[in-house]
Formats: sequence, C-alpha cells, structure tokens
Amino acid sequence: MFKFIRKLLVSIGRRNSTEQTPVTTDKQPKHFFEYLNPANASVIPGLEKFEVVYAKNQPEYIPLRTLRSCTHEGKVMSRWTLTPEQRKAVADGADIFLTLLTFNGPLQPITMAVATDINPDYIRHDFNLLTAEEGWHKAAHEISDAQKTN
Repeated sequence: MFKFIRKLLVSIGRRNSTEQTPVTTDKQPKHFFEYLNPANASVIPGLEKFEVVYAKNQPEYIPLRTLRSCTHEGKVMSRWTLTPEQRKAVADGADIFLTLLTFNGPLQPITMAVATDINPDYIRHDFNLLTAEEGWHKAAHEISDAQKTN
C-alpha cells in the first residue's frame, strides 16, 4: 500500500514539473464500465407528442427523452442505445449493470427490457397516454357512468 502511495506522489510531483510521466501503479484495473447513452431517437416512434425531456436546458447533463405515464404508478420509460462494441460485448456474454441513485431513500421498482419491434398502441394503452380530446371524452364517460350509478 505504501509503495503505491509513494509511486503516486512521485508521479504527481513529476507531472507538476516539466517532465510528463503518467501515473502508474502495480495494480492497474483490468475492467471498467463503458456507459450506455440515451438513444438519440423517439422513445417509441409515433408517441413523440407525449415525450418529456429531462435535463433539456441543463448543459451539465445529457438530455433524456422519456414517456411519462398518466397512471398511478407514474411509469417513466426511456430508450438507451449501445455502441457496436457494446453490442458485441453483450453478445459475447457481457452483463449490463444498473446503478440507481436513491439518496438513501427507498429503492424504486425498476424494469429493464430489450425490444426490436414495439407496438405504440400497446405502450399508449399501458401508459394511459391520451390526447386532450381523448381525455375529455374519457372524463365525460366517467362522469356519465358515475351519474348513472347514483
């Protein structure tokens, strides 16, 4: 351990001088994470009008296109893409890791999925995504049904 710290301090001292020596250790990491990026495409083609973009005007973050449901679960769906290298790694057996920031609160239920051919009508129904006109019609029917039962 002390040998590592000594090498690190020596390397830092050299980096501050005119001599540029990279920091090296006896135990270089063998593995690292290559992070996935949000897809630069519609979350679900055909449902763009329902999308909400998180961090849209926050340059320190990558904007995240999402579909937010109008259900009591408050589902939020985003779409992620893999580089060709990442796709090959997964095909060769690499795992995908998910890290959630809970800020010491309870862990929220999550799902992860893979899809190639998504039916927008299924997602629209599952997320209860309605246009304003459809929302008014639905509300009118619910009021009418409630009045009939009273």
